[in-house]
Amino acid sequence: MAQTVLEVFKKFDADDSGAISRTELGEVLQALKETDPWDDEDIDEILATADASGDGELQIEEFVKWVFAEDKEISQGIKPKATVKISGCSRDEFNGNYVQKEGEYYYRRPIFYCEEKKKFLFYHGERGQWQLYWRTGPKASCRIKTTRTAHMPGEGKTWAVYKQKSSKSKKKKMVREPDMKCEAEVAEVPDQQENAEELLLQAEPCVKFDEIYYKKVDGEVIGNRAVYRQSKGDDDWGDTYLFYDKPETKWKRANEAAEGAVALNKSRITKVPSPEKAAWFDDHGKMDVNAVDTDGIPNSTGQSLTLNHSVQEGWKDETFPHNKDSVGQRCSEKLGRMRWLRAMALHENPVLFADVEPADALQGSLGNCWLIAAMAAIAEFPSYMKNNIFQNKKLAKDGKYHIKLFDGRYSRWKVVTVDDYLPCSAWGGDSPSLFFAKINDGKLCLALIEKAFAKLYGSYSGLWSGFQPVAWYHLTGCDNFFRYKFTYEVAARWEVNADVAVYSDKRRTKKLGVLAQGAHFREAQRVGSWVKISKEDGDGPSSGWISYYDKGKRVASRSPLYPPRYFFQHMQINGSAVMEANGTDHSVADWSKSFYTKSSAFASTESVWQDLLKFDKDNHLMAAVCTQSNDESDSGLVHGHAYSVLKVVEIDGVKLVACRNPWGTDAEWNGPWSDRSSEWRCNPSIAKALNVDFQTEGTFWMDYEDWMYCMGNIKVMNCKMPTSRGDFHSRLLDDDEDGGSGDEGGEFNDEDDEDDSFGGRGDIWISPPRTGGKIVACYGLGVNWNGPVLMGEGTLLQPGDTDQTFMNVPSMLDGATYFGHPINVSAGFWTIEFEPPTTLYVWVMDGCSDSLELVGPTTGWTLEDAPGFQTNDGYKLHLMSKYVEKLDRYTGCYEGFRTISSSFCGGLIGVYPLPKQPEVLVSAACASMPSNDAPVTFCSGLEVEWNSPMKMEEGTQTNPGEEEHVFQNVPGVLLGGTYIGSKCWPSAGTWTIDYQAPCKLYVWAREGEYNAGVNDLLSADGWAREAAEGFQRSDGKELHLWSRHFMEGTSYSITVESCLVGGVVGQPLDLGGAVTCCSGLDVEWNSPHLMSEGTLVNPGDRDYIFKFLPPFLSGGTYIGSRTWPQAGTWTIEYKAPTILYVWAEKGQYNAGVDDALSADGWVREEEGQFMRWNSRGNNPLCIWSRHFQTGSSYSIQTNGLVVAGVVSAPADE
Repeated sequence: MAQTVLEVFKKFDADDSGAISRTELGEVLQALKETDPWDDEDIDEILATADASGDGELQIEEFVKWVFAEDKEISQGIKPKATVKISGCSRDEFNGNYVQKEGEYYYRRPIFYCEEKKKFLFYHGERGQWQLYWRTGPKASCRIKTTRTAHMPGEGKTWAVYKQKSSKSKKKKMVREPDMKCEAEVAEVPDQQENAEELLLQAEPCVKFDEIYYKKVDGEVIGNRAVYRQSKGDDDWGDTYLFYDKPETKWKRANEAAEGAVALNKSRITKVPSPEKAAWFDDHGKMDVNAVDTDGIPNSTGQSLTLNHSVQEGWKDETFPHNKDSVGQRCSEKLGRMRWLRAMALHENPVLFADVEPADALQGSLGNCWLIAAMAAIAEFPSYMKNNIFQNKKLAKDGKYHIKLFDGRYSRWKVVTVDDYLPCSAWGGDSPSLFFAKINDGKLCLALIEKAFAKLYGSYSGLWSGFQPVAWYHLTGCDNFFRYKFTYEVAARWEVNADVAVYSDKRRTKKLGVLAQGAHFREAQRVGSWVKISKEDGDGPSSGWISYYDKGKRVASRSPLYPPRYFFQHMQINGSAVMEANGTDHSVADWSKSFYTKSSAFASTESVWQDLLKFDKDNHLMAAVCTQSNDESDSGLVHGHAYSVLKVVEIDGVKLVACRNPWGTDAEWNGPWSDRSSEWRCNPSIAKALNVDFQTEGTFWMDYEDWMYCMGNIKVMNCKMPTSRGDFHSRLLDDDEDGGSGDEGGEFNDEDDEDDSFGGRGDIWISPPRTGGKIVACYGLGVNWNGPVLMGEGTLLQPGDTDQTFMNVPSMLDGATYFGHPINVSAGFWTIEFEPPTTLYVWVMDGCSDSLELVGPTTGWTLEDAPGFQTNDGYKLHLMSKYVEKLDRYTGCYEGFRTISSSFCGGLIGVYPLPKQPEVLVSAACASMPSNDAPVTFCSGLEVEWNSPMKMEEGTQTNPGEEEHVFQNVPGVLLGGTYIGSKCWPSAGTWTIDYQAPCKLYVWAREGEYNAGVNDLLSADGWAREAAEGFQRSDGKELHLWSRHFMEGTSYSITVESCLVGGVVGQPLDLGGAVTCCSGLDVEWNSPHLMSEGTLVNPGDRDYIFKFLPPFLSGGTYIGSRTWPQAGTWTIEYKAPTILYVWAEKGQYNAGVDDALSADGWVREEEGQFMRWNSRGNNPLCIWSRHFQTGSSYSIQTNGLVVAGVVSAPADE
């Protein structure tokens, strides 16, 4: 018998290692059950049952116990409680007792933790070794090469420790230590299935469920767990309950405490002893469920932080105070009392970056998954984050950080200075909880970026809702993105690709039969890879459960009656409107003016897949929102939640997408290709090619079909990131690397924060001489300084306050970076912070130099020879310079000035790292997008059938399929366009025209009785009557023609009250031209220049600027007058084709412009809050538009003093 058992063991132990691995166990079990194979969950359960030591493998003694065990004993299982002891290590900080962490695994092996030394013992499957380190991951300070357990490594296996090889050598490497040992004692405790008494003891006495208090009801038990009832006071009970529904394996909140009760809320599938340990979600995202004490104070939010009292007080930012104003009303009301603690004091080994990766972006209690998901995507490019966003490259001991974000209000980069104090729970003592972004593994960078965003938007509450492209806009400066929206039938219809077994439940309790290939069914419920079916046709059972993946291959696919498709939009971001909408403390933000559509079209699922592959290859930022189902909870996803897209690949014909949830592991996909699903084992070549790592929190894979049916809203930023994407699944160390854990001492762990060997690719040091140093910050005089902006001829001195510009800029300043102050400053200190070696330049306006004093008058400033350096209105400018080679012994990295009056006017110029702009790929990316070759796509309504689109030309039938009439004398503007007409004559009702913007629509209608009032309707709604002499049907009936351009939207409706004879022609909107010059009205007109938020209204004369610019004007060409025009004829010259937008002041200085343009077919645009503004007041403006396909000039007659100008639409790329 013994020999037989040994032979069986060796058959399992294929690699002759002396232990049966999980892979070896699975292969044998699969071979034993060819018809109904084991899934990964079953194999894991068997392994956990027999693996008494918890090392992830079966040793010979464990195998024997398992083989000869009774079924009952196997089903009960063995619950391991293990402690291992490390001794004999020359680095004493690793000696100690390591206790197994319950329920925590790394590469399917248990994790052990030494509480005394704060170190981890864990197995790294990629390297085939057990490791000791201060956190789990690829790095190691000690290791032993073995695939067996750490305390039974096998003969000849010894530990190695990272240290100096000898006292003479400074270089460190892994050095073998034969005296180092790992010993273990394992206590086996039988688990009587679910121990109700133990579960009740683990239940918290009181929980807070989304602001509602619940107390444990004495003596009431459901599903072996405590029952909680809503509490309103000592003996005052509410009407709702929290209880465990064991048949559903979920916690429920309901109006009655009974299994099967209708739930108000449900948790995810779980077996935890009390409700706060489960994951709860509603339509708004993750719900807050916490254990609380009798006073309602939460005990914890599940974070393991320890306050380090040895960290000194740091710098505090007075402009973003540590109070409710900075948190905001909404967050303050939700979170209650709090305290602000230094981030550096919340972890024993704080670092700024270390090996920052997407898994470090973890959301707190703030509903800002849009921002956290966007930061996770940015963390895919760690060099960009280090070199382009942060000016600090290591921990700042004073806690002062400078972070660069693109400010949409002024369309320029802004340095946001923040301290490192973060809002934490008032409770918890020395174990506080962070309310907002987490500091995973002590990495502070992402929490500090979140704080910089909060400061930019006024408070943390201002970040409550938003969109990933908005965050990317601030982090990259790119202001446009691609959006794909997936549409399909509400109830997905499936088709069977290969015969598949049908079971009574997901546990395969009873096989009901086989659903034959070609059968169709509807999805009644889906849990992971299992679908509850309702058969429509075909052979096989009418209902039951199937697994739509079998042996790693898909056996059933969604097959809707109508092919699904994506609706593609190229979207433009209006930076100022976005910040106004998002920077609010209210529950609902107004996003209506924040985006507009540059172009749109429909796209097939395959073309979108090809686009995604290209975007991933070209390093675009991508994200998706789970919008296609209101109930994806059983599959692990959250409806309406934002996920970052990390990877898109196609291998061996399988299309896969990697995503990440900013919450971490609470909401991962659990279907096919999810962590530890059987698809990876059945497709080892794919697993090897992708080097999959199931340890990364929140990261998961989906196949493309599942992904597009769940993630219905995809956003891709229209820019290439300028750095390479990080590889976070295969970052391994050489044998002689320790990873810079900081174990060698020092106050802070800076070793992980060494800059990448990235050189100048991430930053552009735009100012000569390139000395290696730079300006860090510029502040003081009671104002927020403007900049940084590029310095050159014509740069504005004080943007938004005056139109003064620099003239005769010295060559040493051309191309440098400029910081300037607003017009009104206070007397006081002006501070320049820098990193040497670098050269600083300070200019002062003539007549203001007496107001400036050097704090140290003998500190080496030199007056430069700068002949002709002045403003455009003739004010002379003095220029001083100073070269700083190294930090000064007394003043350090600061240079200070004091002004003695408020009449000071000056600024700073020097080397400053403006972020490298990601490469915008409008033309390249759009080349793969659907082209607007069918401007009008579909018509519906009026109780008729409409024909498909066709080409418009002379002789085209007016009503194909019904009437024989044809068009005659077709106007040139219609030739070659896309025409849609009805099969017969339409009746009264609503006619809906679907189109793809941007385009121009032409509606024709018969004269007289069958016009059905179309002329009046279109004229009243801003359509222009086109000259169409002789345009008629072949029966001689005259046809009227109306036109209107559409820059956005997808449909337009016309309501008629009688029979209509009409149709529509669409033409792509050609915008290759622009406005070229203006004349008339007895004024001088400026040359054309770029239109943007903050552009001067009347350059050269007045200081008014444009504010709340509508997005369709941004990027256009603007011509305005130097002074206010008089009555007369205003002539606008342009190059066709283009759209002209004429703006004019409302009220007194409109001078009849509104009446003149309205009467001539111009369209009144929605202007929102568009105004001209200065510090003394503001005036609202109106906007009129018209598309010019031909011609070269247009004249407007005014009847008085007019305040107006003209903008042409941005030209096509």
